[in-house]
Amino acid sequence: MRIFHTSDWHIGRNLHGADLSHLHRHFFDFLLDQVKKRTPDALVISGDIFDRSVPSASSLELAQNALENLCQETTVILSPGNHDSAQRLGFCSHLLGNKLKIWAHEDQIGKPVELALPEGSLLIYPLPYLEPDNWRLSLYDGQGTESYDFLGNKCLERSHHEVLGAALRRIREDLLARRKAIKQEIPAVIMAHAFVTGSNPTDSERDISVGGVDDVSAQVLTTLGLPNEEEVPGIYYALGHLHRPQIVAKNPLIRYSGSPLAFSFSEAGYQKQIFEIEISSPPSEFRVTPIDIPVLQPLLRLKGTLAQVIQQAKALPDPTSVFAEVTIQDIKRPPHLLEQVREVLPNALVIVHDSPAANLPINPLSAQTQQAPTEILSDFITQMSGVEPTPSELKLLQKVYEQARDRGNK
Repeated sequence: MRIFHTSDWHIGRNLHGADLSHLHRHFFDFLLDQVKKRTPDALVISGDIFDRSVPSASSLELAQNALENLCQETTVILSPGNHDSAQRLGFCSHLLGNKLKIWAHEDQIGKPVELALPEGSLLIYPLPYLEPDNWRLSLYDGQGTESYDFLGNKCLERSHHEVLGAALRRIREDLLARRKAIKQEIPAVIMAHAFVTGSNPTDSERDISVGGVDDVSAQVLTTLGLPNEEEVPGIYYALGHLHRPQIVAKNPLIRYSGSPLAFSFSEAGYQKQIFEIEISSPPSEFRVTPIDIPVLQPLLRLKGTLAQVIQQAKALPDPTSVFAEVTIQDIKRPPHLLEQVREVLPNALVIVHDSPAANLPINPLSAQTQQAPTEILSDFITQMSGVEPTPSELKLLQKVYEQARDRGNK
């Protein structure tokens, strides 16, 4: 048995105002090609299909075309992330055909998509993003940490740990019952959209913290909601939310596939991937193979003086093909800075001037009390620009100061 794991498509997102739809289309073409070549039995998408809860018409069209093409080749299983609207994404999901499964509703939590294949059965449990305020009452099961809502109803404590733990307990009950019934360890895949402790975020994820806490422990995953119990074997955790592909808690069966595109310059240089998971049973064994996603338009960070940046840009094979973040470190801001940078880097999306002088220590006020006002102004200009004012500039400072003093004395 074989599945593909991806997440965090964020269709409709831009990068500092730059449209990324052509890059999404490039990824979907690549993904479809890989599905045709490797013939997975299912493709799981662990949340954040869209970047906004109300996607644009063009985003909907892009997603529809991608899903239609993929569903012609394999079963596609998706769940909403924190950027999606579960209600909108799950609208009429019960009317969809066998090739597209959307798990977005409370009554679906704990129920698997069952794939009956010649090689055996595979249970896939999709979980939507569980916003604590929206789920702490409906997922209350008398276990975990108890609390009360504003109406006095018993509910789960307001945390990601508690609501995800309750959802996992539903999966635990269903999975163990199925395994007990046939006396065999049926392999399972759990899709979740959350921030697991110890993971490495980027600058492009949306903050999901509640009460200052945004993470859940890996242990609540592996014990299926009962941290004091033994880990439940035979499960691969297909995570979404973080945009960097990674293994969590040194457990090769807990993974973020990451986003297929880079959505911030903090992701420059990171290889984007999808995961292919080959599954055999009994006993349940998983072999994970990363598949690198080709980069059509890489992200590049350049730093140095304007002359150095221009030199670096001209050395690129194709300066027009990159999205660039440029930090200019000349002491003084060069004239026509934006125009000069964009002449060699047309897709420079971020251009900042960061003078080394800004990091110089500033004289404390106590050291300035014995100085003449013009000396204080001269020191300030030197500290801010890194260059002492010229004699003509000092003369102008003296003139302006005297004019201001005379007006004040009238």
